[in-house]
Parts: sequence; structure tokens; C-alpha cells
Amino acid sequence: MLKRHEEAMVCFDQALAIDSSNADLHFNRGKALKCIGRIEDALKYRLGASSKFGLFGEI
Repeated sequence: MLKRHEEAMVCFDQALAIDSSNADLHFNRGKALKCIGRIEDALKYRLGASSKFGLFGEI
């Protein structure tokens, strides 16, 4: 399962390079970071996306 989350990270990075204003991509990238154990990065990323785009999802 870990490999699938790492592959998802690559996809999110590529998609964000195309459309960096997509809040769903930011949110889901943070979830993928959390799943691969990068909790600190996930918190920073998702909190930053939340404040930038007005998201209030579960971290």
C-alpha cells in the first residue's frame, strides 16, 4: 500500500504543476503524505492549503 501512496504523490505533483489552484489536489496530496508517514509535512501542507483555499477538512 505504501508504494501506491508514493505513486499517488507523483501524480498529485504532476497535476499541481498544471493547475496549482486546485484545492482538491492540495488536500489529497496532504492525505497521501500522511499515509506514507510524513505527518509533519502533511500537517504543514494541508494546513497551508486549508488557509489558502478555505478548506476545513480532517487532517
